[in-house]
Amino acid sequence: MWPQVVLLPLFLFVVRWVFRRIADISSPTLQGDGPPLVSLFKIGEERERAYVAFRAWMLSPNLALLIIVVVTLLMVVEGRSDMMMFVTGESSPTAQLDWSLMHLIGQADVAGVVLLWISTEFVQLMLFFLRFIAIFGVCAHNLFLLKHIWQRSRAKANPHQPLIRIDLDDSERCMGLRGASTAFNLPILLAVIGGSGILLSRFSNVIGQGKLQWSDFADWPIDSNTLFFFPDTGQWILAVPGSFPSL
Repeated sequence: MWPQVVLLPLFLFVVRWVFRRIADISSPTLQGDGPPLVSLFKIGEERERAYVAFRAWMLSPNLALLIIVVVTLLMVVEGRSDMMMFVTGESSPTAQLDWSLMHLIGQADVAGVVLLWISTEFVQLMLFFLRFIAIFGVCAHNLFLLKHIWQRSRAKANPHQPLIRIDLDDSERCMGLRGASTAFNLPILLAVIGGSGILLSRFSNVIGQGKLQWSDFADWPIDSNTLFFFPDTGQWILAVPGSFPSL
């Protein structure tokens, strides 16, 4: 449990720091140039309207509801095997040999293990929320950009809609999007760091014949019949959402 307790405040700090860099919407009105994405709009009334629209988009109740539904479903799927273990008194085939099985071999009291399990599930719930706030928040940020790139059809359909105009003659060869480089490069950097962390975590979570060695990563193709890099639902949840931001 202690790694999750350590990761919880770390995740909270990272998520807060990232969104202050790419989507600071704490003020109800535009302050300065605004978030990097908003700075791409024309200075003046159009940028102010863009900030209001961006803030409403990022604070949408639908986005919050989507995060809550996804996290709830994942918690139910991930915790189902553990719950059934307490109900039936038998471990699942993919159960790892850790503290959660101690009551099955008479080394711990059932009530104590259940209490510890509830505590870890609560910490994991908070980690899931932070992870998916980051994932869906970045996706919403990028989708707002795509919905506000200037197109003739959009300009005709709603002349008052703020739109980002691509500059094909940009001297920096960034099509006029240099101001938002931080908003795009930072999530990519975090995806690289997160992927590296998932890769290193396989040393302690892989189920197979013997311990996983550095040489196992160099061998290709990997023998999937003897090594299981994601042996249970919880490990798949770690891998798939961890890779999703790179898309």
